[in-house]
Amino acid sequence: ELGEGGFDSWRSALFLRRGGDDDDGETSDDAVPPVPSHPPPSFDVLVVDVAAIAGNDLDLTSISLVREFLALNDGMAESSGKEGGLSTNDTECRRCRVVIVKSAGLHAWARRLVHAGRLAAGTAPEYVQQRLLPPPPPAEEFQQQGDGPAVGGGEEGITRSRSSEESYLPPVIVAAVGVDEYRRAAPFAVRPGDAVLEVGCHLGKTTALLHDMATRPDGHDGGGGGGCLGIDIGPRIVNGARKRYPHVPFHVADAWRTGDLLRLRERFLPSSEDGGPRRWGYDVVYVDVGGLSGSDGLLEAASLLTALGNALEPRCIVIKSRCVRQLASSLVPFSEIWLQYKRAEQAVGS
Repeated sequence: ELGEGGFDSWRSALFLRRGGDDDDGETSDDAVPPVPSHPPPSFDVLVVDVAAIAGNDLDLTSISLVREFLALNDGMAESSGKEGGLSTNDTECRRCRVVIVKSAGLHAWARRLVHAGRLAAGTAPEYVQQRLLPPPPPAEEFQQQGDGPAVGGGEEGITRSRSSEESYLPPVIVAAVGVDEYRRAAPFAVRPGDAVLEVGCHLGKTTALLHDMATRPDGHDGGGGGGCLGIDIGPRIVNGARKRYPHVPFHVADAWRTGDLLRLRERFLPSSEDGGPRRWGYDVVYVDVGGLSGSDGLLEAASLLTALGNALEPRCIVIKSRCVRQLASSLVPFSEIWLQYKRAEQAVGS
């Protein structure tokens, strides 16, 4: 269990100091560490109090800290099992099985980060299902059924877009791998009338699909008519997308310049001018940026997701990134585990 003591004490406890000790007691990066007489430990379970170790409870700090431990711990396990290493006993070559992290920031991430495959399978956590409802039936069906106001159409319908006066909830993050999975998430994320942004539009095909899904046939939603804006950092790429899909707005922009993205929202997907509520930011953001899929891109991807979420305040962000989807597969909030346990307990009792 790792708590107080800071990063140095944490590494020392795991025999993971880098470098060796010089004669004067100082550590040199070029020195060769002494070989211990017994194999360095590798752990099956780690319990981490992030705030006690790092002095803060930021989500990026939590992710970075746990990733560093796992990389070093699993590296020790592998090296201890290699021939010529410290040990060839397979029982000692074990990887960490579970990491229990005390971190409010990371727990919040775990609650709203979901593997795209779980949406299609209907196994997404309840919190995500509440934020991303299945595609609603047409407004006429709601009105005929008499189940309340129409969702998604007509002047009497309830718009999914959020006004600037409404409280903000952090976005659900859907992690996908591959173009097909990336696009298959759209029916769960995009509603008619939504203001959608795709970061990394490339040839523009996904942007065009999102634009068609978000555009209302009548152009009315109590605000703007909805649609999707595609941005990319390359002018030639954007010009090519404009030629292929002239009915879709595209623009050259940098994903990190979030102020520019908000101004582009008003330029290409303007809010209501007929007295309706003023919409703020984007409803949905799609992200397909190169360099955010490999293991080295996780922290950069998390930083970008945080920046886009805080500045644009979308309901949902869909990102095409292998490393983020791997995080979604392994990061589980305790609330979900507890709910599964209670349901199993009730099933046994009945």
